[in-house]
Amino acid sequence: MNNIRKQLVKDLLLFNETTYTTFADHLHPDFKDHNQYTLGNKGHFVENLMSRSINTRRNVKRIFQDGDYVFAHSEFIDDDEYIGFDVFRFQEDQIIEHWDNYQEKEQ
Repeated sequence: MNNIRKQLVKDLLLFNETTYTTFADHLHPDFKDHNQYTLGNKGHFVENLMSRSINTRRNVKRIFQDGDYVFAHSEFIDDDEYIGFDVFRFQEDQIIEHWDNYQEKEQ
C-alpha cells in the first residue's frame, strides 16, 4: 500500500498550514469535491481549507486505504465538537475526488 497517500490525507486533515501552500499540487486538474460548500472545484476546496480557524483542532482517529481510496475518521473542535468521515480517491499520486460527512458530536 502507498503510505504517502495516507500521510498526505492525514496532513491535510490536521490543518497543517505548510501543507496548504503545496496541497493544490496534489490535486488532479480534474479534481471534483462532492461537498456543497466548496462548489465542487479545486480552487474552492483549497480556499475552504485555508479559511479554517487557527483555533480549529482535529484528532484523526483512524485512516486506512483500499486501492485508490483513502478513508479517514476524525474529531474536530472549533465552536462546537464534530465527528467527520472523509473519502479521497486518488488517480496515480493525485487526489481526483473527495467526499465528506460531518455531524455534531453527541455529548
